[in-house]
Amino acid sequence: MIALTVKELFGLYIQNESGRYTWDWFWQTLPASALQMDCCRSIYYLHAQPPFYNLIGAGFIKCFTSNSLEAIHYFHILLGGLMSASAYFILFSFSRSRAFSLLLAMILAIHPALFLYQSYALYTILAAFLVMAALFFLIMHQQYRRDYFLLLFLFSLNLLVLTRSVFHIVLLIPALALVALICKQKKRIMLFALLISLLSISWYIKNEIQFGFFAGSSWGGLGLWKITMQNYTTEEMQEWVDKGVVDECVVDHYPFTPPAAYEICGFSRKAEHAVLSQNDYNNINIIDISGLYQRNALRLIRHDPIHYLKNCMYAFIRFTRPSSQFKHLANNREKIHFLDYLYADILQGQFIKSRLRGIPFGPVLFLLLPTGTLFFLVLLLKTRPTAKTWIKTINREAPLVFTVCIVIYTLLVGSMLEYGENDRFKFLIEMPLWSFLLSLPYIYNRYTHLLRTPDSAPNQN
Repeated sequence: MIALTVKELFGLYIQNESGRYTWDWFWQTLPASALQMDCCRSIYYLHAQPPFYNLIGAGFIKCFTSNSLEAIHYFHILLGGLMSASAYFILFSFSRSRAFSLLLAMILAIHPALFLYQSYALYTILAAFLVMAALFFLIMHQQYRRDYFLLLFLFSLNLLVLTRSVFHIVLLIPALALVALICKQKKRIMLFALLISLLSISWYIKNEIQFGFFAGSSWGGLGLWKITMQNYTTEEMQEWVDKGVVDECVVDHYPFTPPAAYEICGFSRKAEHAVLSQNDYNNINIIDISGLYQRNALRLIRHDPIHYLKNCMYAFIRFTRPSSQFKHLANNREKIHFLDYLYADILQGQFIKSRLRGIPFGPVLFLLLPTGTLFFLVLLLKTRPTAKTWIKTINREAPLVFTVCIVIYTLLVGSMLEYGENDRFKFLIEMPLWSFLLSLPYIYNRYTHLLRTPDSAPNQN
């Protein structure tokens, strides 16, 4: 209801007045005409991104045709509402305080980034919802100890892998280990868990057989080069070319240049199917182009690792920036400027200093994220855990452990493989992240009680 009111009252629209950010504007989405006329084959030939959001988009395009974007907007609002409702259960799981959880859940429910990404025709809100759904089902298992919640947890994670390539299939390994550790009917549940995991595994195998790479997306090399090349001068980069470390083609073409520009570098393969032949980033040549960028990035990192690590630090600074500041959201952001000012400038401290070394950042999260995570890890180690107590802790605190792991994972990937859109990456874990950080005083109280009485478990009520 809040999001619908904000949408109508302030005129937040998924269709940008400038004509940008429509379905066909994004290279992550297949052309609407292809999904309308030849959906199954188009998805089969997709390699730019995992398939789930394009499948959902195809359903809306077929059902609502010219009104599909507006229908997607309402779908995003529904997902945002479910996220806001889940925030209360997550906060209560961490803090065990109903009043605190209700207050913080209400504050998170009017987070401007939530409204803005609901009005954004890409998979960001869907991926953030799936993170919340996975965490919610872990909390339900913690509460009721029903094993089917663990299967729903894994199902959500698999859909997440099939939605956003930043969440790699490798995440399923610790997730399966967690399920095996805390489920009751191990043989039966693990059989179903493995069958569910075939959803995302099959996509990776499809890409390996069809295109020759084992990943959810063919863009990995582009992102790696994008962060590796940052902050070199033109003269410095030319020196690397002269030394034979870097190919001239990747220096002459900024990553995500339309693929037709690479014909001069020898990338001129032809494909029969239309979705592999467009001048976009599902073009058949992008697979080899991305591979070229990846090889050059790895060579440059080996020759100049310090520069790459500095770029990762700068990417982390960008990661801490309020996610509502992402450049694609500017048009709608101006319509709720007062709310964004409250969250970004006041609550997240941008009024203090919005730039660090010339890079936009969020002072509050810049301090809280590393210190809060480190504080929690130290708190765990102070319990002097053995293998037996680790198992008990994971069984008792599975939602909290999962949250810390997914935050650290997204932080590392969002700071090591991307430069420029790091604030958008952070939104994927925004609600769990703030739930964890703001609940730390309550978590500390529970664990200091555990330190005083090592044989007792923290109160679950």
